[in-house]
Amino acid sequence: MKKIHIIIISLILILSSELLPIDSVFVNNVILGKIPEEYTSSDSLLKAIEYFNENLDKNPGYYLKAAGNLLKKVEKEDHNYLAYRTILTITDIFLLTARYDSVDVYLKKLEPFTKTNNKSILADYYIRKGKYHESTGDFAIALEFYLHSLDKSEDNSENLARTYYNIGNLYYKWNDLDKSQEYFEKILIVADSSSVSYARALMNIGTVYLARKDLDKAVVKFEDALERLQKLNLESQVVIVYNNLASIYLQRAQFDKAIEILEKAAEVNKKIGRIGSLIKNYANISIIYTTSNNQKELAKYITKIESLIDQITDPSLLISVNEIRRFYYANVGDFQNAYQILARTSELKDSTFTRETRKTIASLESNFQLEKKNIEIEVLKKDNQIKNMEIKRERMLTTVLLLGLIILSISLYLIISLKRKRDKL
Repeated sequence: MKKIHIIIISLILILSSELLPIDSVFVNNVILGKIPEEYTSSDSLLKAIEYFNENLDKNPGYYLKAAGNLLKKVEKEDHNYLAYRTILTITDIFLLTARYDSVDVYLKKLEPFTKTNNKSILADYYIRKGKYHESTGDFAIALEFYLHSLDKSEDNSENLARTYYNIGNLYYKWNDLDKSQEYFEKILIVADSSSVSYARALMNIGTVYLARKDLDKAVVKFEDALERLQKLNLESQVVIVYNNLASIYLQRAQFDKAIEILEKAAEVNKKIGRIGSLIKNYANISIIYTTSNNQKELAKYITKIESLIDQITDPSLLISVNEIRRFYYANVGDFQNAYQILARTSELKDSTFTRETRKTIASLESNFQLEKKNIEIEVLKKDNQIKNMEIKRERMLTTVLLLGLIILSISLYLIISLKRKRDKL
């Protein structure tokens, strides 16, 4: 039987702000460039910014437009602090969507606000600088900025927790699980036990145990985190915990339990409208039923996947889903359908490969051009060095000749003078 890989994804989350009471009607009005009168106070606009922060991962483009319009308003009305908070939000959106050139632009917009002794503002700035360098792979530089943030956060437990998250996350990416766990556990000391920070710290410690294959300890942490996240109504994080628990039950070959957990995750994903994550849930359940050869239940989930397949935007997810569908149709004897799916998947793989190849070629070309320029610069430097050496040599030769002429002239003068004296004698 052809092996199909499970699509479960374990994530480490970064702390975001608490949800504040601003509704989606307000956001729609902001996108249209209309700020309702009841939201024109500084306090209400600040709540709007916090609302954007909490919902960034749902639709970054949607909130980017809203935050951009909000920035125009607060800059026009000279709300410096609100402008600063809005720029932070826009920076976070660009970080989330990997638009690093734009991140760099908005980090520069933040620089004027850092000429202050306000530790909280400085901590915010250092964290974004750290995230930027972490996202571009400069982990050592990222850690320096996170440590700067830590230094500015010593009197603020919320900033401390946020910085501990980022450092723990960075060490996790570095595969230093001991250090990662150390910083996540620091959050449990500084954060309130009923807070979002505390629940997410438990979730991340569970993720560290999962990476170590210490499944029993991972389950304890995930179940504790799950209970707290449910009370806080943080549904997108609840889904992540469900996915991680399902991954553990799959590793233990407890397939019924894994399906039960994945179905719970699917229900939450349907509720909050996360289609990509929902399809992954259905795909994983389909794989389990394929493994156990339960064709009746498998058929139900293939139908569910196909009802959503047009909404898949990630080519790699679509390829994985098509592999599951093709295998199902081949198994039930519908070879025509299996062949058609195979043909479409091959085209998709080719186009994806072509796109990735073009990116690679463009990157290589860019690197080649950069290397070529560097070589040209080095050649020019060497040419300049040679020219400078030639000039110095010519100057030295000229100096030597002049000195020689001067010495010769003096010598002739002395000889002539001496001869005249002798002639007089």
